Amino acid sequence: AYMFVLLVSLAPCLVSGGLLVTQYNNAMVLPNRADIPCEHHMAGPLFQFKPTCHQHVTSTARSAVMRGRFHPKFFNQGESYQVTVQSNTAVRFWVRTWKMVDTWTIPSNVTQYKPLWNFSAPGNLNLTIRIEILYQSSVSPSLEILWRHSNTSGNDGWAQIPPTALLPDVRDEEKMREELQLNISAGWNTWNRASAADHVHLPSAFGFGLALNQSGKILKWNAVDKCMNESQCQIRPGTHTNNGSYTEITFRVPSPSPLNVTIKSAHFGGNMDNVVIVLKANRSVTSTDDLQVQLEPSFFFTSCLNIVNDNSICGTIESSKDYMGFESSPQGFADMAIRVIGTHSSLNGNSLQIPFDTSGLVCIVAGTNVSDHTFSSTEDCNDIIDKAAAQVAADLDIKYNRDKVGRDRDLVEGMRAVIGWNHMYDMRTHVITPVSRDFGVQPFSLWLWDTYFCSLITSESSREFSYTNLIEITKPTVRGDLPGIRTADQVATDRSKPYVGGLVLLELYKRFNETWIISLLFDDLLVWTNWIGDRRTLSLSNSSETHSSSSGEGLIACGSDNIDHVQGGPACTRIHAVWESGLDNSPMYDGITVVRAPHGEPCMLPLYDVGMTGLYLSMLDTMQVLATAIGRTEDANDLGAKKDAMAALLNKHLWNEELGIYCNKHSDTGNFSERISPFNFHPLLSGSASEEQVVTMIEKWLMPDTGFCLDQASRTGTEANGSLPCTFGMPSIAHSDPAFGDQNYWRGRVWGPMNFLVYHGLSHEKYKNIPQVIKAKKALGKISADILLVEWLDKHHIHENLNAMTGRGGDTRDSNPMYTWGALLAYIGLTENGRLDN
Repeated sequence: AYMFVLLVSLAPCLVSGGLLVTQYNNAMVLPNRADIPCEHHMAGPLFQFKPTCHQHVTSTARSAVMRGRFHPKFFNQGESYQVTVQSNTAVRFWVRTWKMVDTWTIPSNVTQYKPLWNFSAPGNLNLTIRIEILYQSSVSPSLEILWRHSNTSGNDGWAQIPPTALLPDVRDEEKMREELQLNISAGWNTWNRASAADHVHLPSAFGFGLALNQSGKILKWNAVDKCMNESQCQIRPGTHTNNGSYTEITFRVPSPSPLNVTIKSAHFGGNMDNVVIVLKANRSVTSTDDLQVQLEPSFFFTSCLNIVNDNSICGTIESSKDYMGFESSPQGFADMAIRVIGTHSSLNGNSLQIPFDTSGLVCIVAGTNVSDHTFSSTEDCNDIIDKAAAQVAADLDIKYNRDKVGRDRDLVEGMRAVIGWNHMYDMRTHVITPVSRDFGVQPFSLWLWDTYFCSLITSESSREFSYTNLIEITKPTVRGDLPGIRTADQVATDRSKPYVGGLVLLELYKRFNETWIISLLFDDLLVWTNWIGDRRTLSLSNSSETHSSSSGEGLIACGSDNIDHVQGGPACTRIHAVWESGLDNSPMYDGITVVRAPHGEPCMLPLYDVGMTGLYLSMLDTMQVLATAIGRTEDANDLGAKKDAMAALLNKHLWNEELGIYCNKHSDTGNFSERISPFNFHPLLSGSASEEQVVTMIEKWLMPDTGFCLDQASRTGTEANGSLPCTFGMPSIAHSDPAFGDQNYWRGRVWGPMNFLVYHGLSHEKYKNIPQVIKAKKALGKISADILLVEWLDKHHIHENLNAMTGRGGDTRDSNPMYTWGALLAYIGLTENGRLDN
């Protein structure tokens, strides 16, 4: 067999989650690395953190890692600070999981005064510190942390944090978090956001991109969601396990003679450090097609990408004169090799051109010890792929055997695929699962409630991947809120998003029965809960008082704090306040303008919002349970008292007896809004509605065709909205509402999170024995599964939202085809059928 070999050596400093040597609890041990003494030649108070030192790359370079935390009384609660590092070494510095400084080169001298983040001490004690340094052995490294208040500009106001403010101990929960997040950042996977055909190894960050070279034109495969309508969709995602042990995806090549190329990958050799990739065309590739596979090796997620003869600390990829391949000298990691099996290959610049064999197949193997495995032909590659696929099927059969569960097998396959294909790595965070790889501001966008729901969905298949998303999204801003969106360099500090963090954390606690994750995140969620009450309570004492009320009676409204430099344009605008609801263009907010407030204060919509009030009640309710689980009795009592008071106000002011449902109410006129959406059912989440109220809402709104269309058997043939059928529930606005016919985003389409929150409310313990609730849950579980399978069975898409009349998602550009929370529809169906036991 013809074998193209690429050898690569990799330095251990590439991944921001930490040096490989710092994967704690003996997660992994590096070869060619020796511990060296370090305390005696390091200067500065930070070295009380008992650094672990290692020889790095060569005998002249060394690395060290230190962990500790700030003394809880050093920073004043609620105030804003900046911190940075001054050092004569290369340094990476984190406070909690926020990277504040990164100067990862080998400089002769580095002084860093530009912090990347502000942070605050909002009453939680979890201000941990992590420091990594890289230095020449001829240099005696010095390092100090500087701090100042955030309102200081330029290079003024910096002061050294004294040794008494630094503690070397770290909470056990922090150690568990770091171990979990580092351990899943491992092995070959489609970690790179930009392309579903890039395969990258972690923690080395070495990998390669795959593309097609057709007559000199490079056809690159982008992210799995890079088609926003039916005519553009050329990708059919298949199976993708969380850890990349098996993946499958098909790409359509449109011309000159259309063909499909399926890429399958699988780990082999008993570990995640080896991978085989098979590209198979659905027919023979002829000379007329003029089609080859292009492989381009690269280091990913780093600022030190170097190809060909560069002794970068990240490792080198060098061209071999004899073999027209690539090879490298060891730099900390074991050598890696890439082989092409069965076909001749040629070097074109820094890329490899690989022809398909006579059967239309290309096989590539890569890993740390691929030379230990014999590949005599492409049949050996196919054998590994087939065995991996069979193992995935066998694992699914344990719980989801098709003969026993029927179409629920399709639901779980779709749910796992959309999660697996959206896992990615970014050096500023850890492994994360954004709503979709190509959606939003790049290189990543983490929307708040979207990511919480992604964590919930992922919990069906992986505790670790579920937890890491939960951890990465639970990060309060300096103002105390959890931002509605967080990108690599922007944070929506003026607004939040629907309050589902407590709900999701409680569901994961029920599933995994671990209190450490509650202890890790509780204070952050409590800060956010208090922020909601303080900054989003619209006063009831005076209808003309349309700003937030930190004292006295009030209900929750949407808003945008009037502050500077926020994500998405100017704050204190109507659109920013509506964005906080998560329902960007919902007809519930048509014609409502924001009430401006002084700088620093919240600008509020003059609308008592039953959906957001119901979600706040759910936060109080779930946080009370979580507080009890970790022994926080005083917090539990306080949360319970706030919940009872808010529930009383909700029932007094927002129940519309005439319509038989909770309604939004205009604070300036006192009139109810009659625009009804699934958000109007949110009081059920906390059990705040009475049993009688629940039955009324179900019978008047949830089941009928005039409302949310769950009782398909009751159709009379006369549609509630002219000739526009409501085939699938629940539409995002009532079927009888004139906006239903728009079928545009939150104006009539079906959304997984809306269906889920209503289903979860119906599942409250208080209502479990009500016959109408049991019937409604069954109908909602079935219809949610029905609509998800329309696109999944046909195109293998899990859409962001779906047409309530047709069940299709690709009829609009405003429905991303591989959007994680779309799988909530599958989650509902599986839950109702008893498949998701804790």
